[in-house]
Amino acid sequence: MLCLPLTAVAATEAAKDEAPGRVMAQQATKIKELWITADHTKHKALQQEFTSGPEVTKA
Repeated sequence: MLCLPLTAVAATEAAKDEAPGRVMAQQATKIKELWITADHTKHKALQQEFTSGPEVTKA
């Protein structure tokens, strides 16, 4: 007897009616956690006007 988690069975059933990868993408976006690596507005070097991308990189 093969035992699968109910989520795997439900995902398999849903996948029959949807495009490949759609079920996994929906599962990946269910997490409501916001990932912020740094608040760039607090960096003094970035609190100025820039006219190009390289200027931002240099700062």
